[in-house]
Amino acid sequence: MTEMSNPIALGQLLAQVSDPYDRNARLAPGLIVLMPLTVSFIAAFRDELDAMQVVAAVVVTFCAPFLLSSVVRFQGKKLENKLVKKWGGMPSTILLRHRDERLNPVTKARYHNAINEKLKAEVPSAAKERGNPSRADHAYEDAVAKLRERTRGTESLVLKENISYGFFRNMSALRPFGVVTSAAGVAVGLLLTGALTLNPLAFNWATLLHPGFEGGATLLVSSFLLYLWVTNFTHGRVETAAYAYAERLLTALDRIPSSSSP
Repeated sequence: MTEMSNPIALGQLLAQVSDPYDRNARLAPGLIVLMPLTVSFIAAFRDELDAMQVVAAVVVTFCAPFLLSSVVRFQGKKLENKLVKKWGGMPSTILLRHRDERLNPVTKARYHNAINEKLKAEVPSAAKERGNPSRADHAYEDAVAKLRERTRGTESLVLKENISYGFFRNMSALRPFGVVTSAAGVAVGLLLTGALTLNPLAFNWATLLHPGFEGGATLLVSSFLLYLWVTNFTHGRVETAAYAYAERLLTALDRIPSSSSP
């Protein structure tokens, strides 16, 4: 019995499709990485492929990310660990620090009070934070973990920002692969349009004025994705998404009910 016919494996795949975080933050990056190669393959061999072969190529491409989703997650977490060291902590921890000035001090005091009263979690004083920053960070991390658990499935805007952060983190982690696949797609597009020949090696840019459907579609999709990989899926974009998620998560402190246990 193959893995795909295994009920447990099939259930895992269906769960990934139905879960909005897995679908948008993990599967979408895998699909985008493979898209230039899929378009290039179908465009290059369209005349030789029958309808069923084209469908099979698309199905294989869209199934591959399910198998690659664990790789996407691993690469994303690996990048996250690297960026957290660079930032000096997770944004949600940084924002709760007394010494950080990103949040309005009145807002931060309200969040600290909510953590104490609603989550029954410790918030160190500014003096304790200065005396032992590492221990203070552990307290903030514990509070954020409790907050995430309390808001799981109840805060749609928090989930939306979490998905956005996960998407950009994973896309940034896959950036080298995305650049390679998109560049390969551009090369195939240039070959299909006739703008590039290999034997002899030559360029004829005039053919780009009339690229044809196959070459034009391949070149357009691959060039656009290459542009996005280079300009948009950067570490800076990940940081922006991380802080947007952290700020949205902390706003949930104003809405969650008080903990019933002391």
